[in-house]
Amino acid sequence: MKSTAIVILASAAFSVAQDPGQAPIGQVHMGSSTREPVPDAELGSHEYNKVCPNRHGEVETLETGHRFKYHCDSHLPAYELENTGWFDTVAQCSLWCAGQDGCSGSLWDSQTGACYWSSGSTLLPKAGFVYLEQLPLSQSCEEESDRARDECLAREQAWEIEKADLVKERDNAISRQAGLQSQVTQISKLRSEAIVKQSALQSQVNQLTNQLRICQANVPPICPGSGSQGKRINRAGKNWAIHCGEYINQPGRNWGVENLGKTSGSNLEACIDRCAQMSNCRTTYWQNGLCIHGSFGQAAERRQYNGCNAAWRV
Repeated sequence: MKSTAIVILASAAFSVAQDPGQAPIGQVHMGSSTREPVPDAELGSHEYNKVCPNRHGEVETLETGHRFKYHCDSHLPAYELENTGWFDTVAQCSLWCAGQDGCSGSLWDSQTGACYWSSGSTLLPKAGFVYLEQLPLSQSCEEESDRARDECLAREQAWEIEKADLVKERDNAISRQAGLQSQVTQISKLRSEAIVKQSALQSQVNQLTNQLRICQANVPPICPGSGSQGKRINRAGKNWAIHCGEYINQPGRNWGVENLGKTSGSNLEACIDRCAQMSNCRTTYWQNGLCIHGSFGQAAERRQYNGCNAAWRV
């Protein structure tokens, strides 16, 4: 990665009194026993104006790979300030912090050239000071290239795995589709066979229905008919004696037995079927679409009457 700016680390922002034993500009002085350089306010202001306020919030990357962020007119509380040094430039102050373990930023005073390094980050407003926030070292082009290559290879491997999974899923889907198509074919075949069978069965039903109609048309009713008088038949599991042209009368009455009531019926057979459903019904006779039911059995009388047909339960 190219640096956003190249900072020249050699300049003379401050002039120093040439007292014996005084350290040259740029050398770090620790503690209070070492004399401080004599500041040059004009040159310090010139160095400050190169940075603030235009580069406030900007990130600077040096040739060494060190990176820091400008915070103009910012100060740290005294309890967060640690060692002190004096440097010609803001960049030198930042580099000094970069060489200290645990230093998260350095504070440069444009009036004195004093540089304080700190592990704190509590910024307070104060004119003339520049806080230099340390950022992670920038990687070299080769390192970034290697990382990008590794990331690309990792993505490529992930894509290959995903591709293999998709191909497998596609093959499974094709297999399932083939299986479903086979089932559809079998179901269609069974449906066709069922339609053929249904048609054949319907034809048989139609034939049997026609045969039943013919059979019913050829079966004569119980009454009237030759040989029906006194004939015995079985209906609903009970035996009945048939008397055509007669009705059933209760002794002492002039007409008919109907203590079990009347029901509608098309013929004597219908009357017998209805009487058989009643547990105490013993006699029934038909007249003009009505069934007259009684419970008297042999105690009742048979009387002849044209248009009536009777049955006794025996």
